[in-house]
Formats: sequence, C-alpha cells, structure tokens
Amino acid sequence: MDDLTNKGVVKDGVSLIITTYNWPEALDIVLERVVNQSVMPNEVIVADDGSTEETKELIDLWREQFPVPVIHSWIEDEGFRASMSRNMAIKQSSYSYLIFLDGDILIRRRFVEDHLKAREKGYFLAGSRARLSKELSDRLLSKEIRREGFFTKGVGRRLVFLHCPWYHKFVKGITDHYKKVRSCHLSLWRKNIIDVDGFDESFEGWGLEDSDLIVRLMNNGVKRKNLPLIAGCSHIFHSQKENNRLAENEKYLQAAIERKQTMAVKGISKSK
Repeated sequence: MDDLTNKGVVKDGVSLIITTYNWPEALDIVLERVVNQSVMPNEVIVADDGSTEETKELIDLWREQFPVPVIHSWIEDEGFRASMSRNMAIKQSSYSYLIFLDGDILIRRRFVEDHLKAREKGYFLAGSRARLSKELSDRLLSKEIRREGFFTKGVGRRLVFLHCPWYHKFVKGITDHYKKVRSCHLSLWRKNIIDVDGFDESFEGWGLEDSDLIVRLMNNGVKRKNLPLIAGCSHIFHSQKENNRLAENEKYLQAAIERKQTMAVKGISKSK
C-alpha cells in the first residue's frame, strides 16, 4: 500500500498527534507540557474533530513558541469522528514513528523520550495514565496550580507517575490481548498503521475505534508492549461521553475479532 503521505518521503523521526474537540482550556495545558519535553517530537499535529475558531487561535499562539512545526489538521464538525480526524493527521505526518495523545492528557517531561527509547520494530506501545479528580482538574484548567505530582491530592492511579526505566522491562503486564489499550496514549511505527489502513471510520461516536485498531494490528502480526514505570501522564477529568451508536460499534469490533480482520472496512485509503 502507498504510504499515503502528503509530503513526499517519510523521514526518520517522530510525529506527535493530539486529538481535540472544542476544549481549548485543556489543549492549552497539553501543549504547554509538550513544549517542555526533554526530547521534542519532530512535529506536532493537532487532529481537530471540528472545533471552532477559538481552538485555531490557540494553536496559532502556541505555534510561535514551538521549536518544531505545529500543524492544525481540521475536519468539519459532523459528530464524533475521531477515526477520521486521526486518519487525516496521519496523512499529514512526515515521520516514521507516531505517538497518539488525546487533548486532555497531560504528559510528564520525559514522555516523548521514553517512547522513543522503548520503541521496537514490530511492536506498538500501550501506555496508561493517572486519573485526576474534578476538583484537581478544575484547578489545573484555571491555572490555580501548574503541575500535578505523586503526592497531589486528587490523583488516582498515582503509581503511573513513578519513573523507573531500569525496572520497566521486568514489568510486562498483559501483552497478548487488545483490552485496556487506548489511543489516548499509544505509539507505533507509521508503516504498521498504514499497513492495516489506519483507523476504521465506520466507527462513529465515542468508543471502540481504538480497540478495533489494536485487534487488526495484532492480527497483522504487530505485537503489544506496555509502558509500566515510564512515559507517565495524567487524564483531565470530564464527564462520560455518550454514544447512541455504541452497540453498532461493538458489532464492528466483534466482526473484526471473529473474522481476524487486518484491514479497516473504511480506512485511511478511503478517507476524504
């Protein structure tokens, strides 16, 4: 399959892809954490699922402060279409390795560095995240406080913040199943995701498009590698997203599992 790049030859390096939709307050903090990384990605692509002008203005402001290109990849707002927005960002990416984040994930300083050190041919990397209470999230969003740490009140699953690279390789966790892998903290080789035709845009509304991707990657021989004790990050609190198409998405996922699918039904090659 063609590599689908819009920019010619894919170069060695890393593209950081951040999904967002009409939450500039959260995206603002996310970008602040990215610009302060110990190792910068080669480019940052904001995969925007149809946000208003306020998000564009925020990205324009941050672009001036980044030492690397910041690309705003925007699609029309026609409902929750995270698969399409990510596929469009992948098409615009220029580098051989991709890290995916959601626009409400706050990364620790060595996050990108840890992903790059842990990457391995034939594997995708699945990370976890600490969970922030509503109260703590509100304080961060209002910039009453600027950082959350291991001992901050309101941090759940705080062990994610521990950084022990020397011990990480001995704590593998589940590696033979698609469950508990989320595209809000995921990285992989660009070629591997192109080979399965990207995210499946049949999945609309919140939920399971990432599980479907992981099932197809594993069916295609790409193995799972977890990131315990490195690449820490935290998840800003928000209310649970609703999806009246979730039952339909579950059918799509089950079909991919039962048929041992590798290719998306409506993938990046068919994306607008």
